[in-house]
Amino acid sequence: MNTAKRRFRKKHNKQKTMFPSCLKNLCSSAFICGPLTLLLSTHANADSIRLHDQAGSSAANITLVQIAELEGEYAHSLGDTVVGRFGETQTELSIQLATVRRVLTEAHVNWSDLSLRGRSVCVVTRLRAKQPPPTETTAAPPPTPPAEPARDHVSAPNYEFAVRDPDAGRTLSDRLIDRLVEFVGADPDALEITFQGGPDAAAWLNRSLAVGHFEIDPRTSSGLGRVPIQVRHRTPSGETQQTVVTARVVHHLEALVAVAPVRRGDLFTERNVALRPVRLTSQPGPTLADLGLVIGQTAAAGLREGELVLTDHIAPDVLIRRGDLVTVECVSGALSVNYVGRATGDGVLGDIVAVRTAQTRETIYATVTGERQARIDMQKQSLENLASSGDRR
Repeated sequence: MNTAKRRFRKKHNKQKTMFPSCLKNLCSSAFICGPLTLLLSTHANADSIRLHDQAGSSAANITLVQIAELEGEYAHSLGDTVVGRFGETQTELSIQLATVRRVLTEAHVNWSDLSLRGRSVCVVTRLRAKQPPPTETTAAPPPTPPAEPARDHVSAPNYEFAVRDPDAGRTLSDRLIDRLVEFVGADPDALEITFQGGPDAAAWLNRSLAVGHFEIDPRTSSGLGRVPIQVRHRTPSGETQQTVVTARVVHHLEALVAVAPVRRGDLFTERNVALRPVRLTSQPGPTLADLGLVIGQTAAAGLREGELVLTDHIAPDVLIRRGDLVTVECVSGALSVNYVGRATGDGVLGDIVAVRTAQTRETIYATVTGERQARIDMQKQSLENLASSGDRR
């Protein structure tokens, strides 16, 4: 398989060098125009791997070709890559799409020539190996039904393992996945959830929800990264057992990232911000995924290259500037009176600015409602003044 990979990459790289300079300039222009054009052109020519929802294997090692549909020469060259392994007594193993991506990334695949899609989880059932046919002189013994094996989802030497699809059966692991998805508040297909621990942790995760009562308490504030979870199990006999299960949660999403240093006060442009796939193991704040909402806006804080662009990093529009003539609407019930004055300071939407009226030359304070627009709610101010006078008494 390695020889096939090298031969394919050598041929592919040779084809890349044959591109004329005009096509190279065209590709550069497409990149500047936006990540959407690059995404479409990449997937149009890439080989594809589509994960099945169910598969079967009689061997201990599970290969990519057994769980996915491969399209293209490059994808077929990766068919023998081992993506999972049954334990000695294991009869079922769930392989997540994120796990396949991680294995292929560690195998140094070229993702610009390959796309990975399909089901988020493939449930692989261990098949019985075919027995040799009986000889004419020896009668075949009657088949003996195998004993029910203990379920064990450990699939790696360090006991880090994926869990089954929640629709395949309700165990403690299913309840924990549901709770983590709800806690993070993200699309389940965008979350990579694995559990860490030894055989004791695997035994806890495979406990049936139909037996006893479970209490789950995630000890985290964001639900991402390393998440310890306190679990209490009240058995039918009345005994209370407890343990701590450790989960690792990664959120895969596309978000806006600074591709060049940005200083406070700079304008966001296509040269310093772009849409990129990111892996979140902590919650930095509200992320952004729409380039059109950011281009032309002013940076409220400095950003390093590679840093996420958050909503707090965009400075709000200044609707009233010092010296502007402002129309102030004074409202009291059904009565409305407009005043014109000059602002003595800057204000964004919702700010309270001081306005010196042209008629009386007195200073009034109004809430910014639009461009050179402000409003005073006389009834609200009267109630606030009454409350403040009551506090002074």
